Amino acid sequence: MQKTLLLFLLALLSATAPAQTTRYVTDQLKLEVRSGPSTGHRIVRMLESGTPVTILESSEGYSRVQLDGGGEGWILARYLMDEPAARTQLDAALSAVERIRTENETLSGELTEVRSAGQSVTSARNELEQQNQQLTTELAEIRRTAAATLAIEEQNQELQVKVVEMEREMQLARQENATLGDRRDRDWFVAGAGVLLGGMILGLVLPRMRWKKRRGWGEI
Repeated sequence: MQKTLLLFLLALLSATAPAQTTRYVTDQLKLEVRSGPSTGHRIVRMLESGTPVTILESSEGYSRVQLDGGGEGWILARYLMDEPAARTQLDAALSAVERIRTENETLSGELTEVRSAGQSVTSARNELEQQNQQLTTELAEIRRTAAATLAIEEQNQELQVKVVEMEREMQLARQENATLGDRRDRDWFVAGAGVLLGGMILGLVLPRMRWKKRRGWGEI
């Protein structure tokens, strides 16, 4: 119905306008709301195209409607449509497109942030992997060092045991040397005493032996 009215107005304007001028019918229409179902009733309100109304009854080509915000009136029934006007639908579609575009920009920004965060996570993961490899290498080195340290500690303990044994053997050797020294000194002392005693005995015996020999010779 709306399209038919627009075509009719376009044809009417084309017939009255000069041939050299091209014009277009505006889709901004205003409908008269009257106090009764005829042009003889007064106009109580003007409605923009696309304004929603609620039909209460119909009579003689007019419809009594209830207006949004209160109030009633009569409108020509041929100007009423079952769907919103094309401009209203277009405005709604443009609003939806703009909303979708805004949401798309928001989602694009969020996607960029997610990608950036993903790159940061990837970099952090790579860094952690490198640190893990480095720590693994250091741990292996520490284990080798610890094993070498334990081996050295065992060797030190063995050497300490050997040193203790050697010190004990040296102490025994010193004791044996001391014992041998004492025994040697005692032997020398005994030998010296024996020599001295023998000399004293010889000193006593030899003069007698000489005297006896002289006496024996004198008797002969």
